[in-house]
Amino acid sequence: MRITIGWLFAAMLLIGGCGGDVRAKVSVPTATSIPVGNAGFESYKQAAEEVEQKAAKYIGRTAWSPDQRDYIVQASSGAIRRLSGVEGALFGKTWEEPFGVREYTRGWRTIGRAIAWRIEMAVKAGNYADARFCLATAIRMANALGTSDSHDAYMGAEIVDECLAAVWPELPRFESSILSGISSDVRRLLEQGAAPEAIAEQERTLMLAQLDWVRQRYQERDFAVISDTLGQAVEPAVKYLRGLAEMEPKEQQAYFTGFASEIEAEVELFSTNLKTAPNRWESEREKGTRAWMRFTQAFGTPWKVYVERRAEVRTRLRLLAIDSALLAAFKTSGSVPKNLGGFPRALRSDPYSGSDFVFVSRGVDYKLYSVGPDGTDDGGDTGDIGLRR
Repeated sequence: MRITIGWLFAAMLLIGGCGGDVRAKVSVPTATSIPVGNAGFESYKQAAEEVEQKAAKYIGRTAWSPDQRDYIVQASSGAIRRLSGVEGALFGKTWEEPFGVREYTRGWRTIGRAIAWRIEMAVKAGNYADARFCLATAIRMANALGTSDSHDAYMGAEIVDECLAAVWPELPRFESSILSGISSDVRRLLEQGAAPEAIAEQERTLMLAQLDWVRQRYQERDFAVISDTLGQAVEPAVKYLRGLAEMEPKEQQAYFTGFASEIEAEVELFSTNLKTAPNRWESEREKGTRAWMRFTQAFGTPWKVYVERRAEVRTRLRLLAIDSALLAAFKTSGSVPKNLGGFPRALRSDPYSGSDFVFVSRGVDYKLYSVGPDGTDDGGDTGDIGLRR
């Protein structure tokens, strides 16, 4: 009998959380609905699959010879042509596992590179109309990717920036009609950019799935998989989870409830920043130390990087639209305006200052730039966002 009582006492200590594994079924919120794409999304998936197949010989490389670039441009030509006519694409979920490889990323990224390389080829050949066509297609592609989560949307911003780098230095060589067309294209496509609500909902779906993934690994006590998947940066949070497994069930649930609440706050901030110019962004409030902090930092990094990149690229697009119109005016009349008053306020406004872009007219020459993320006018040099020529 004494042996039986002894074992019973030990079991009670284990269940009570005194240094033992306390099994508790914790719950977390999940997305109420999974984003479903429209016909435009299907076109983008088909384009990615086609290019992956046709350019399979070189698609996995990180550097390409001129011949290899030509090959990829040719392999992507059909996909580029079709995507140029896709309006109003709305993406669905592009991932199977929250931390897994995305099936279509490589194809879309290759198409984006092919567009930038084709612009370089078109400019070299004097085919400025094709350069205009490609630039508009790249912006349209970024708008489509911008209806996905921040991982895909960031790729869209990168694609546009690579195309801007290819076309902008050569703008003075373009005919007036092409320049006017580029200005018109950019202004129209900027207005058609993705609604913040679409990408915010995609981001919420992903981050809640990431939270649920951590919860499942926690329930299985598979802490090593969490560390291996998310890296050294989250190790303090994983260490806390190991200790959490020995606490009372209500404490375990409270941890995941607080974790989920912070994700909702992160998504709300993401949505707000998408709708707001950078000069009006609020600095993040000090939240103090939270047990799940390293996890939310890891989950939130992609959207924070994207929202800054998006602001920078959209600023460049505004500048390009104005620059193209100014060059067209010069080629037509031999002079440029003395100020930017002839452009719509929404176009000439610098997102980083709230005032007009800096514009200095010098007869037949001019300076045009944004003060950039630091908000300081450096004369168009360090820290400012200026013309790429």
